[in-house]
Amino acid sequence: MISLYIDHNELEKGTVFLQWLIDAMAYETNCSFDFLSQEIKHFLEKLEKNQKENMLIYLLNRVEKRDEIMDIIVQSFNNMEYVDVFRNEMNLWTKEIEYNIYPALKQRAVNFVSLFLKLAYEKGLDDQILDVTIQDHQNLDCIKHWQIKRFMDKEQYSKARELLEESLKICQEYGSRKRYQLLYKELLVNQKDTETLKGFLRELLKSNRNIETYLELKNLYSKEEFREVRFEIFSEFSYDDFLLKLYVEEHHWKSLLKNLSMRSDLNFLNMYEKQIP
Repeated sequence: MISLYIDHNELEKGTVFLQWLIDAMAYETNCSFDFLSQEIKHFLEKLEKNQKENMLIYLLNRVEKRDEIMDIIVQSFNNMEYVDVFRNEMNLWTKEIEYNIYPALKQRAVNFVSLFLKLAYEKGLDDQILDVTIQDHQNLDCIKHWQIKRFMDKEQYSKARELLEESLKICQEYGSRKRYQLLYKELLVNQKDTETLKGFLRELLKSNRNIETYLELKNLYSKEEFREVRFEIFSEFSYDDFLLKLYVEEHHWKSLLKNLSMRSDLNFLNMYEKQIP
């Protein structure tokens, strides 16, 4: 199919047809790119350098449509000859993150960059290309998240930990901070650093007031050890509504009833009375 354009030396028309074909197949999830991969590779080899660069730009901006598009990129553009194209496109994408005033469009750009980096790494794009592509944007949380995951995947835990701890100190945006927290927990588990994990979960519990975090912390102790820790946690939340949830979790019904009886707000009683056996 595509080879006919090579045979007739109509590469520009062939490029238009190839782009149309990729766009059409991108929406047909039951249609595989596999049968075309060698034809596409052969066609791209016939293009002049500027034509190939334009084709790369086209492909880069469509990686979210089908994972197989990244396969084409890695197959035909996986060398430093094209690094400037990767870098320039990343510059454009990150401008959307840094300067777009519309949250939805900004988040879309974040999702796109995150997906690009994930696919590029998983499909085997050269590490040097990736390093140059992100080097001017390592202040962005989505770039840091990916970099941390790459460090962890390569078992470079000290680098991952350094970047994580630095990021947790400065990041205030809820979604990004939560992602750092999840990565930090994963890292501490991988490193078997239980003591640091205990301290981290205690601090996290103070900010997120989440029963799941409480249970994660509880599971790090023996039943006997946790008695004292539980008392400390209850004391920390003695004037907080979260204490009621802790009482329910631990089946401290007498303490729950006593606390509820001291409240003037009947909404709390209505909320918890059905949970009391």
